[in-house]
Amino acid sequence: MIRNKNIEEDHQMRSNLEEKIEGMKDQCNSALNAYRLSTETNTSDYKAFLARDANLSKHVEKKLRQVERMQTSIAHWKGKIAATTAECEERNSYLRAEKENLVHHY
Repeated sequence: MIRNKNIEEDHQMRSNLEEKIEGMKDQCNSALNAYRLSTETNTSDYKAFLARDANLSKHVEKKLRQVERMQTSIAHWKGKIAATTAECEERNSYLRAEKENLVHHY
């Protein structure tokens, strides 16, 4: 009788443990699924941000090249303006001197 009682208690404990194990498996699986869903969202957001970053980086590089070309162009035109200004001032001074000679001559 004691033996039967022990066997019955053993079966009862096993069934309780199996129920607890199944409950824990269900909790772990649900936690795993929730983690996968949240990670999946974060991963897709991360990939979208990477793609956006790549596009913005290309755009920034393009704008930087454009700025560099404009700076080169500005430097070129500033040089031309300086050369033209110097040339015009020289020509004006020559013309003033010639005018003064003509005025003095008359």
